[in-house]
Amino acid sequence: MAICTVRGRSLSPHHHHRHYSPSPHWPHIPPLKEENDLVRAQIRLEQDKEEAAKKRAVDEWIIRQKKEEEDKKHIIEDAIREDHEKKEKEKQREKEAKERWAAEEAAKKKKEEEDKKTREKEIEDEMRRRMSKAGYHNEDIEAAVAAKKAHYCHDHRKTYAIRRHGGCLILMK
Repeated sequence: MAICTVRGRSLSPHHHHRHYSPSPHWPHIPPLKEENDLVRAQIRLEQDKEEAAKKRAVDEWIIRQKKEEEDKKHIIEDAIREDHEKKEKEKQREKEAKERWAAEEAAKKKKEEEDKKTREKEIEDEMRRRMSKAGYHNEDIEAAVAAKKAHYCHDHRKTYAIRRHGGCLILMK
């Protein structure tokens, strides 16, 4: 049964009004204390529901914000880690390239030294052959070869010349 807004009480079962709007001439009858308490309780219940909904919405927003911050943090950490890994790979590639270059340079230098020794040996053999054809003795040839090996003075950076003086070879500056 509905609460009568005019009288503040329920309508009797024998109440036969066509419409339920009060007549402007009827005097206002205040509602009972229980009815006021019921209305206040309903209003309080609605306010509590609204506050609970607002609190839930705020809590959900805070949770979303925290999740977004965590996601951003993870994204930043991943980017930093990837950058660090990229730099480490680059350093490793540079190190490998330097090692490869050093190995190539060492091989090149070794080959140059071997080629130089081979050329010196060829020159020495050619020198021995020509001197023996020219009639030099073995002692003179050995002295010339030894002088040729000491051809360059490392201390003074001066070259020496070999001259024939009589039957002997002389090392001259």
